[in-house]
Amino acid sequence: MPTIEKKCGRCEETKPVSEFRPDVRCSGGYRGTCKSCTKASRDPDKEREYQRRYRERNPEQAAASQARYRERNQEKVRSAALERYREKTSTEEGRAELARQKRAYREKNLDKVNELKRAWYADNKGKHRAATLLKMYGITLAQYNMILEAQGGVCAICKETCHTGRNLAVDHCHATDRVRGLLCGHCNQGIGKFRDDPSRLMAAIKYLTKHDEENDECPTP
Repeated sequence: MPTIEKKCGRCEETKPVSEFRPDVRCSGGYRGTCKSCTKASRDPDKEREYQRRYRERNPEQAAASQARYRERNQEKVRSAALERYREKTSTEEGRAELARQKRAYREKNLDKVNELKRAWYADNKGKHRAATLLKMYGITLAQYNMILEAQGGVCAICKETCHTGRNLAVDHCHATDRVRGLLCGHCNQGIGKFRDDPSRLMAAIKYLTKHDEENDECPTP
């Protein structure tokens, strides 16, 4: 079956009628200007406003249309989104605007965001742990496991596993950020309460030793 063609009144190119929008008010049932020329002649601001009003009036149809487009043009959509992100983050104003948009979205969709976070964490516990170790302490998961193995799988101080059943905490020097070892929750909190100060810990040892000796000297009633 031969393809029906029509000549555009603007670019004067002969194209298939599929390149023209149907319009019963026009001769032949199609508009006289092709889709490309019609799009090029539109005012961008008016076009955006028209699309905004359409989405407000027809939210379900607009969402379905956008979903179909994204499905058909996944690579194009990703490339365009990445380009917009790079352009926006190239300036201080753009980064501030992007941060504001993210905050507004999280506030508006808090339950959805939290649900997505929980689902991602459940499926990516190892990845999340590795990222946390690298970000907070500058070590990889493999390095953590090497330290754990060197300590025999137990706390470097009390030689026991963590009473909570959780992974041993990474102990580090707060002045230099150097990792010192892995500690259980009690030991990690204990040296933190003593402000990582050996002199305070020694004073506590002397204090406890003194009172233990005094208790030993006291007669049993």
